[in-house]
Amino acid sequence: MKTATVAFLHPTESLTGDDRSLREQLWAKTTELLTPELGKLYQRFEPAVKAWGESVNKPFGVVLGRSDPKTFLVLYAKAHEQQEAAVKFHMSGFLGGFDVGEQFNEGPLHGFTMNPKENAGEAISGHLTWHLGMMAGKPFPDAGIYYVPARQAVISEVLEQQILCSIGNYALCMVNFYADDGDV
Repeated sequence: MKTATVAFLHPTESLTGDDRSLREQLWAKTTELLTPELGKLYQRFEPAVKAWGESVNKPFGVVLGRSDPKTFLVLYAKAHEQQEAAVKFHMSGFLGGFDVGEQFNEGPLHGFTMNPKENAGEAISGHLTWHLGMMAGKPFPDAGIYYVPARQAVISEVLEQQILCSIGNYALCMVNFYADDGDV
C-alpha cells in the first residue's frame, strides 16, 4: 500500500467557534473537496497523525496557525519541500522520455529538437497529465500543499507572503492518501 501526505491550507477568518469547532469545520471542507476524486486518484484518505516525519497530533489532522504557529510553519515548509520534490520527479520523468536532438536557432528563438523514446508514450503521458492537472488545480496526492481558497496547488509570491504574515488566519488540514496498488 502506498501513501502520500498533502497539507490543505484553509483560511479561518470567516469561521467561528473554538479550536475544536474550527477543526471539525475544516475537516468537513477538506472531505467535501476530496470526495469527488475518491476511487480515481486514491482509494481512501484520512487525517494525518504524522507528516513528513513530524507529529501532527491534532484532532482531524488540523493545525491552526493561531494556536500552534510553530507546527504550522514547520509543516508548511515541509509541504513546500514535498511539492518541489514532486515537481522535479514528474519533470524528470517527462523529459526522460525524450531523446534530445539537434540544436536550432531561429532568430531570437533557440532550442533543441526532442523526439519521444521508443515505448515512452505512457510514461510521458502520465507525467504530463500530472503537470497539467497541477496547473488546472487538481488536488493530487503528491502535491505537497494545496491552497483551498485558490483551488490550486501553486500560488503567487504575493499571496504566499500574505499567508506567512498572517498565519493566525490560516490552518493546515493534514491528509494522508492511500492507494492499494500503483502510485498515489
